[in-house]
Amino acid sequence: MVLPVTSTQRVPMSWSDYIALDDDVPGEYFDGRLVAAPSPDQQHQLVCVRLANLLGQAVPDRYEVNLAWQWTPAIGQNFIPDVMVYAATDESTRLTATPVLVVEVLSSNRADDLVVKSTRYAAAGLVHYWVVDRAAGEVLVHRLRDGVYEQTQTVGSEPAEVDIGIATVTLSMADLVR
Repeated sequence: MVLPVTSTQRVPMSWSDYIALDDDVPGEYFDGRLVAAPSPDQQHQLVCVRLANLLGQAVPDRYEVNLAWQWTPAIGQNFIPDVMVYAATDESTRLTATPVLVVEVLSSNRADDLVVKSTRYAAAGLVHYWVVDRAAGEVLVHRLRDGVYEQTQTVGSEPAEVDIGIATVTLSMADLVR
């Protein structure tokens, strides 16, 4: 039985202990800890679905868009991005290749998305990283340059075209938050 998580919990454990956990244990793994967060609210989930739908319409056939699927860029790191675009794969448990795009929708644990994950994502070579900030009403578009993320666009209520290397996506916060 899995107990509900009501606040972000960080449980120290080894990578081998994390990998041995049941698949129904929710949480990411970084910095030697299982990081479990409560289920996001309805609006968070709706933003993710709407964004995934927009991306799914834009990317070529040989690419996939997924919600909350595991990405393991290296031993000792396992992330569950809100939305991820990646080349089609036969992997079923977790993606081990580097995705084309990762999107995090900010919620209660902003520091992990803005600092910890962005640093790890950059180190893994992820080129396109977006942060959806519902409170500010904007999508922060980042591109990896010389090993660090540079914010290249801020998308607000007006539609904007955003290049993700394999496609151009037109989006606005109005499309995501209704």
